[in-house]
Amino acid sequence: MENQKIIESIVQGMIYYSKFLAIPHHMEHYDDGMCAWISPKEGAEGASVVYKVCFGDKSDKAICQIIESYRGKGIPNMLFLTPLSTPKHIRNLLTSIGVEVSGGAHCMALPLEKMAIDHWKDKKSSILVKRVDSKEQFYSWANLINDVLFDCIILDPEQYYPLCEDGKIICFLGYSDGEPVAASALLNEKGNAMLEFIATKPEYRRKGFGTAVCKAAIEKMLDDGAHFISLRGTPEGLFLYESLGFIKYFDF
Repeated sequence: MENQKIIESIVQGMIYYSKFLAIPHHMEHYDDGMCAWISPKEGAEGASVVYKVCFGDKSDKAICQIIESYRGKGIPNMLFLTPLSTPKHIRNLLTSIGVEVSGGAHCMALPLEKMAIDHWKDKKSSILVKRVDSKEQFYSWANLINDVLFDCIILDPEQYYPLCEDGKIICFLGYSDGEPVAASALLNEKGNAMLEFIATKPEYRRKGFGTAVCKAAIEKMLDDGAHFISLRGTPEGLFLYESLGFIKYFDF
């Protein structure tokens, strides 16, 4: 799979993930073909980010005018740029007019054609990992994700549990002495799968729990026939993702 196709698939996964976060009724979604973002309604909590920027060959003056109109619509302060964002100098243009462009996350993919998971099976882990299959487990999963990744309620268990029941998100929990201490999930858009919501309680990190929940999710993706797996991770998780075979293709 050539690099450009891989980048396009990663970006498509980012778009799918962002729209997934906009599902609850307290969230708003804006997309005019050039820019797209999600944000919580007034008084609510939720993810707030611009996830698509595509102005094509519009002039700098026209782009600045459009951005000003977005400010009246409540454009979020956080904005992600990818290799598909246009024009090429969009980062410099946006920062010159005071728009905050996010950075520090790695966009990665697992090249399935080079992957063999037999060595995983040869290294059996003693860590118990379960697929979430009850409302009680899902609450534990969502609470862990909210506490570790977001420090607020981004994933409302009541709002998202029906999606878990329908298989639109498949969640995993890793346990230590019966306590859930690590989590992961997968989203799958017609074979373009995303490893998401990877979290381990701080006191259990570097002990194999993150690896265990990620492997469980990846194996499920492969069983379901995924032809592509991507993720977006922080620098702190880079060692884990590279140890699983993920390759970094760009940062945002």
